[in-house]
Amino acid sequence: MKKIYLYGTEGCHLCEMAMELCQQSSLIDNDTLVYRDIIDEPQWLERYKLTIPVIEVEGQQQVLGWPFDFQQLNEFIDGNY
Repeated sequence: MKKIYLYGTEGCHLCEMAMELCQQSSLIDNDTLVYRDIIDEPQWLERYKLTIPVIEVEGQQQVLGWPFDFQQLNEFIDGNY
């Protein structure tokens, strides 16, 4: 199964909301969801500092930036967004 990356940072309430949506999705499990703190890598910080939370699916070119809801998240994960 493809990895799902959630880019965020500590203290970001929107990132916490996005994590909750991910945890509610039947398309994402603990083995596929990877949280990436943008502080850990300069390129993540530069790319996403103004748009977190951001969802990336391994192998897809496009990312899903906030705001998104449960349905949009699932459609994106499914490749139908």
